[in-house]
Amino acid sequence: MAIERWTPFRDLRRFERMHRHFGVPYHYPYAGGWAIPLDVERDGDDFVVKGTLPGVAPSDIDITIEDGVLTIEGRTASEGEHEEGGYLLRERRTGSFRRSVRLPESVDVEHAASSYEHGVVTVRLPKAESSKAKRLTLHVSDEAPAPDPAPAA
Repeated sequence: MAIERWTPFRDLRRFERMHRHFGVPYHYPYAGGWAIPLDVERDGDDFVVKGTLPGVAPSDIDITIEDGVLTIEGRTASEGEHEEGGYLLRERRTGSFRRSVRLPESVDVEHAASSYEHGVVTVRLPKAESSKAKRLTLHVSDEAPAPDPAPAA
């Protein structure tokens, strides 16, 4: 019997590969629900977080920022049971969802804004003014010695 080093995420990677092989998407669930896919990008001095939630009503989405953590959560309703036939394939998720992202300290939480358009939640987080780079003006005193003129030839 060979001794094999235990890697805690090996089974998870195998599980993901199996899902990819059969063409079934795999989303990391959290306890009691599922996690939405997110994109986080920089747009100038702003951080922009986008989450895909097609078919979810904006009234069913809660966005909070607490202790430097942005959380997008909510619930989708099931369409009910089908009396005839049943599902042949069901990939759309129902139930509760949640996703949290730790924000950098340079974010100005007071001026954060969110929007929802075509199934995409967008949260724009501007950088705090105190964290932005400042350009200083160089002041030259009048008492500085003038450069020596070029020698006459």
